[in-house]
Amino acid sequence: MVSPVTTVAAGAVSVPFAVAAIAVSVAWWTTLGILLLVRRPPRGAAPDNRGPDDHQPGATRRVPASPDLDLPPEPPAVAGLLANGFTVSAESAPAVLLDLAARKKLDLDEVQPGRTICRLRDRATSTVAAYEALVLSELRDKAVDEVVPAEALTTGPEVQSRQWHRAFAAAITDDAQQRGLTVPRWPHRLLRILGIGLAVIGSLLAIAIWAGNATAPLDLTTTAAVGVAVVALMTAATITTRLGRSLAQLPTPAGEAAATRAFLLAQHLRENEVLADLPPAGVHLWGRLFAYAAVFGAAPAAVALLPMGAEDDRRAWSRAGGRWRRVTVTYPRSWPPGWGKHPFLALSIATFWGALAGAMLFGLGQLAAA
Repeated sequence: MVSPVTTVAAGAVSVPFAVAAIAVSVAWWTTLGILLLVRRPPRGAAPDNRGPDDHQPGATRRVPASPDLDLPPEPPAVAGLLANGFTVSAESAPAVLLDLAARKKLDLDEVQPGRTICRLRDRATSTVAAYEALVLSELRDKAVDEVVPAEALTTGPEVQSRQWHRAFAAAITDDAQQRGLTVPRWPHRLLRILGIGLAVIGSLLAIAIWAGNATAPLDLTTTAAVGVAVVALMTAATITTRLGRSLAQLPTPAGEAAATRAFLLAQHLRENEVLADLPPAGVHLWGRLFAYAAVFGAAPAAVALLPMGAEDDRRAWSRAGGRWRRVTVTYPRSWPPGWGKHPFLALSIATFWGALAGAMLFGLGQLAAA
């Protein structure tokens, strides 16, 4: 991407510095494109989705998954990271909850069809990973007499939930790195290089404008070109910032082998249609294998009954009075004005009513003068 400063006229800015800014800008965007291409997560060993008739003659048909299937050495959350493009998927939190139940840290009991309750058992956190401790802490904050309905397993309002899930995902990626399976896709040293490049571009652009102003004022065309260049620079800075916040990972050689095992296990579990319809209580029969099925997307019914997401703005669970019950949340509509509305909408409403009130006062003043 060529920097917009190519349109700047001679005399309005310093040509040598403008050319230098263009050259560095082209080098920066080229470097970013190469990094995005080179540091793409590998696709890994894609699951074999062929039907039985597509296999070669004499090939053995794959047997559907059973509770005694061998488990990989990686826990479900890390295995899900490896199998889902080296990013933490939305199924990871429910899968961790199922894994804790399989390890007797808590109980998941189906009290009636479609309704599950969670009973806490073990309060010790020394034997659990950091991301598992986050899940247990969230449960304890909501528990009444060590019991939480599955529907109440939310992680707070939207902003709070987003922060919780980021901390949860960061703990999983840390675990994968400590096991020697992954490395950050965007390490700090690369981000520093990109940041230095942006600083150089910004400095050259500023010097070009300053030096040019000494002999000629900025005309309208030059001003527009410089404005576009600044916007492009800010866009590049935003991209760099987003890359710095990314938790995406790349596999090590050991991680590639582990990812292949995770892909094969995911394929094996998806072939068992029974898993897809089981509630969370299915963990009593399937054990930890059910947690792997959840993180691989092979147990969607169980995941749906363990939301572990943001709270509903209209429907919520309350434990007031010592027992859990579902309540409906209502909000003011007309008074106080603008309550709960988007700032832009509130400002528009205030402007409308202010203009209407001003017009009425003006009319009354004219009427009184007449």
